[in-house]
This record gives sequence, structure tokens and C-alpha cells, in this order.
Amino acid sequence: GLPDLALVDLDLYGKDGLEVVTALKTRAPELPVLAMSASTGEAVARRTRQAGCQGFVAKPFELVALASTIQQALSGTSRE
Repeated sequence: GLPDLALVDLDLYGKDGLEVVTALKTRAPELPVLAMSASTGEAVARRTRQAGCQGFVAKPFELVALASTIQQALSGTSRE
């Protein structure tokens, strides 16, 4: 079966993380996906939303903030 959620780093070695997100969403459109990156800003947030991500986690992150973002993604709400 599918995992409950995917957490994808946008800065993968040798691959664009958004390509991974696109492949995941093609195979499992209902799968909640959170993007994470040290790169932040509106352009990054827009690109992740367009790729189908339910949320974004900026690195470095606090564990409480990560847990909150995961909970929101699993409940179907997004944090913008």
C-alpha cells in the first residue's frame, strides 16, 4: 500500500525534488506530499503548490513545526 504521507527534499543529489513530487503525484494523486528545502520564498512556495504539494517545510525546522505541518497535511488542510 501507499504511505500516509511523503516528505520530499527539493535539493536531492542529482535530481530535482519537484520531479520526484510530480512522479509521486502521477502514481498516487491522493498522496499528501510535503516539500522541504533550505531555499524559501514565494517562488519556491508557488512551484511546490503547482507540483501538488500540500505544504512546505523550511530547513532548518523545529520538530514541533514539522509535526504541525504533517498533521495539517494529513487532515486535508494546508498552511500558507
